[in-house]
Amino acid sequence: MATTNESSPLGSPTTKWLTVWMRTVGTFYLFLFVATAILKLPIHALGPEGTLSAAANGDAVARFLVDTWVILGLAIGSIGIALWVASRIPSEAKVLVWTVLGFELIWGIFSDVYQLMRGHPVEKIIIWIVIHILFITTGILALRKATT
Repeated sequence: MATTNESSPLGSPTTKWLTVWMRTVGTFYLFLFVATAILKLPIHALGPEGTLSAAANGDAVARFLVDTWVILGLAIGSIGIALWVASRIPSEAKVLVWTVLGFELIWGIFSDVYQLMRGHPVEKIIIWIVIHILFITTGILALRKATT
């Protein structure tokens, strides 16, 4: 006998893809929090050489750069937590999902295009654009499936 099993960890059959999307993107955002705020990987990969040691030695510009990445990491982490918490009630979290899709478009793709226009390495930026497009596309599909 088939049931909808509302108590399933993924929710009802109509919202399970939204739940999976929210948890996948939420997990990725939590990884980005660790990478940016704790490990400071973007500064290692993209920042001028010696930025972290200059910040440790009190250079104001280097400290500003490091602090900016840490604050961005905290913001990304809070979105990841929100996605995980809200994934328990995905049918009531559609506005959050649309907000994240907006972030992916504007903060994600638009800022990546800006970086390309400023001469940043194409091969690194393209990977991020693909990730943003993947999240946007799958998020819209999950939302559509949740409303049918």
